[in-house]
Amino acid sequence: GTGATAAAIGDTALQKATGNARVAGTQYNPSANLYRSVATLSYTATAAITEWGLFTASTSGTLFDRFVFSAINVVNGDSIAFTFTLTLTAGG
Repeated sequence: GTGATAAAIGDTALQKATGNARVAGTQYNPSANLYRSVATLSYTATAAITEWGLFTASTSGTLFDRFVFSAINVVNGDSIAFTFTLTLTAGG
């Protein structure tokens, strides 16, 4: 997305989605206490991408995580690979 408002616990969507379709990430466990999802988004227009979200479904779904960052400028034909890693504490 292109929103710039800081992520908050109550977020349910990106602040300003680009209109790109959501893509399924490749999910795996690189070690015992890690979950990782990697997804590549392709762009067909010029934009300054400033936010990313992980959802539980390709349409609708629940926003699991949202992150706001410095702009990554894209043009038609560009793509960005986003990586999400969740670290779980052993035994708890």
